[in-house]
Amino acid sequence: MSQHNVEKKKTGVYKNLITGGISASIARTITNPIERLEILRQVENTDYKGLSLSQSMKKFYKTQGLTGLFKGNSASLARIFPFSAIEFYSYEFYKNLLIRGDHNKARQNSIFYAILCGGLTGLNAITLTFPLDVARTRLAVDTQNSPIKEKSIFTSLINLWKKDGIRGLYKGYSICFLGSIPYVAIKQTTFDYLKTNFMVDKYRGSLNFIFGGFSGLLGTCLLYPSYMMKRVLQANDIKELKLGGLIRQIFRTQGISGFYKGMSMSLIKIVPYQGLLFWINEKMKVIMNY
Repeated sequence: MSQHNVEKKKTGVYKNLITGGISASIARTITNPIERLEILRQVENTDYKGLSLSQSMKKFYKTQGLTGLFKGNSASLARIFPFSAIEFYSYEFYKNLLIRGDHNKARQNSIFYAILCGGLTGLNAITLTFPLDVARTRLAVDTQNSPIKEKSIFTSLINLWKKDGIRGLYKGYSICFLGSIPYVAIKQTTFDYLKTNFMVDKYRGSLNFIFGGFSGLLGTCLLYPSYMMKRVLQANDIKELKLGGLIRQIFRTQGISGFYKGMSMSLIKIVPYQGLLFWINEKMKVIMNY
């Protein structure tokens, strides 16, 4: 590889900070109403229990106006921009470090190393932005009858720190090793594999959307219970509630189905969100010439 191409590749890795953050912000804003309803169902908010998607959207608008549809979106963007910027940057960084290059030819078709890159990527992005995820969740569950009342992402972070210190900011973090980190690994590796082996130039835009949506769908189907339990832990103010106790409580009171509450809404959201995320990101990479 020429020196010019090496430098271009390095610059391209840094550009992922921009494309990843912007593409995720656009995709999340478009799907925010569904995201909020998904969280409310996961934590069993009584205000929206039993309502359909359309009924819930109407209630958002009726009780809180247009802002009700996008409540928590600013907090989502404050978290999702740096998360996705770090995610897309880290994935390319680790691929350059562990897979690419003449000295790594044996690794270039290795699923193990691809998943390793995805796992390290998830660890980076989730650890660095997790407090913002906790605050975003608590803003989303703030409804008329909710005991949690937060005005902004900043006040939420301050309140968590005052009440529980660093533990409050990282509520539910331990379960990320069972869910969120493997999810990023599955999502990035699947999209990369599909893009490398099944891309057709004529339909590149549509296929980027389909591959992205499928990658998110696969990860969600495999790891949804851990994602749901993370939300419950983040939205709960009971200090004594730990992961083991939560698992026993859900299984005892709701059975296996309790680990999948809110999943239908998650599946409705995840395909357009991840599809848009990867489609916009790939489009921006073309525009920025890398």
